[in-house]
Amino acid sequence: MEIILNDYHKKVNAEMRKSMEYWKEHPLSRNESLKRLRLLREQRLGCQGTGNDIFRNNASSYVG
Repeated sequence: MEIILNDYHKKVNAEMRKSMEYWKEHPLSRNESLKRLRLLREQRLGCQGTGNDIFRNNASSYVG
């Protein structure tokens, strides 16, 4: 089976290649990497507490 890429996939692949080339030329220091990972972890923990509450509230008010 031949893989056919449409314009969207070509655009996304080109953007990904540009991003990879940029980060190869501008690598982050260890401290900057750790700082970003901590920020992502904090954001994820902030979202986990509220995600299921939304569904519970909507399900309890559902009248079918």
